[in-house]
Amino acid sequence: MDAKIYPLTPNRATALTLLADRVAVRERSAALLAGLRRHGGPLALLACACAIGQQITVTQAPLAIQTADTPSYLHVATGIASRGLFFDQTRTPGYPALLASVFTVAGHANMGAVVAVQTALVTLAALQLYGLALRLGGQPWLAGCTGAFMGMSVYFTNWERVIGTEALATWAVITLFGLFARYLHTGARRWLVALAVWSVVVILIRPFFLYLPLLLLGMLALRAWQRGQFRAQMGQLALAGGIVAGLLLAYMGANAAVCGYFGLSDVGTVNMFGKVLEYQMQDQTDDPRFAVLQSDLQGYLHGANEPWGFPYHYPAYAVQHYRPLADYTQAIIARHPLEYAQKTVPDVLLTLTASPTLYAALAPTLPQWMTGVVQLASAPLAAYLLFPLLLGWVLWRWSRSRGSAVETLAATLGLALAGTILMAAAGAYTVLHGTQAVGDFYRLRAPLDWAFVLLLVYGWRRKRTPTADPTA
Repeated sequence: MDAKIYPLTPNRATALTLLADRVAVRERSAALLAGLRRHGGPLALLACACAIGQQITVTQAPLAIQTADTPSYLHVATGIASRGLFFDQTRTPGYPALLASVFTVAGHANMGAVVAVQTALVTLAALQLYGLALRLGGQPWLAGCTGAFMGMSVYFTNWERVIGTEALATWAVITLFGLFARYLHTGARRWLVALAVWSVVVILIRPFFLYLPLLLLGMLALRAWQRGQFRAQMGQLALAGGIVAGLLLAYMGANAAVCGYFGLSDVGTVNMFGKVLEYQMQDQTDDPRFAVLQSDLQGYLHGANEPWGFPYHYPAYAVQHYRPLADYTQAIIARHPLEYAQKTVPDVLLTLTASPTLYAALAPTLPQWMTGVVQLASAPLAAYLLFPLLLGWVLWRWSRSRGSAVETLAATLGLALAGTILMAAAGAYTVLHGTQAVGDFYRLRAPLDWAFVLLLVYGWRRKRTPTADPTA
């Protein structure tokens, strides 16, 4: 005899729905409690470390620090706030847009409000580093110690006081690698699109990072090839590359229409001119086009050596966005590329070993134990000479991993830091202050210093558990 199936009455259906909802709520609550038990202690450590770091940082005087670059950012910010003008031949709009937003809410030139926003970004960056360290190391307490190191290190938090791109750029690059790790873990197209769009945001904050989308997409292509999925993922990667190229070309085209400069920033032209002066290669061209320029330069160098002062004293060389200086610099480097590369090698070492510096000294009233903790938190940066060996080992592991998510993330972090060091060495000049050569190598490297700390964490974890791969 066949069994009869009776339909549920409305009351019974409602009761089953309520029961299912209660079970789901209990499961979510259990998962939340498990997460709190696993991450609560490390996050509490991170919060305490950030509190110590912020107590040290925000009690310094003056609270806001302006540098030689600050006026140019404020100028663009004023244009954004008053006229909605986001284009400028010298500064990209990323950081000025943040300044304009803060000034609109808190009042014009309210530097204290800018520092408050940058403090929030630096604290958020330390929390995001916890997530990245968790992906690389797989242990909450190890990740918590990593985030605590960054949150407590005044060499990390001090950038929040500087009216410049460093704090925003650091947070933006950490966010970019968070999106990269998310895509490695899920493979979802939306994360790849977000990665492409955000990489453009990072470049508009600091054009120095123009190489990052090339590196990230290149590593994703190599990973797809390692996993035998290159053809399947080629369309997605091409879409991401098209988004990056399209947005950047659109910005540069609009910049040309508004300012007459098709590019991101003309600052690089003068910086490369500064490299020629640093290497004392200014006489290594006999092109008659530059005879007058060389004569003027010889007179200028008798009393100064700062490259930005030359077009200021000789405005003819500042026309067309420093075009005469660009042609002169390119002619010298094109004629002597090996000499230029050879003379760049010492600057690579200078960038690699650049000591962390502060724009203002620590307050002398700090308790002795707190000063010791701060020094301990900054100690790992003294190990930068190990970076080439660490990078080689990380790349060796990645080459044997067949596209592991963790190994790919570690290798990409290492290559990104290497790219930053090389870019800084090749593009940042030094000038003589007395008998000491001074350059911006540390300032340019600083937004990626956290990557070195993460690689140390990764290396320590891999040596203890060589086969662990929590996100592969």
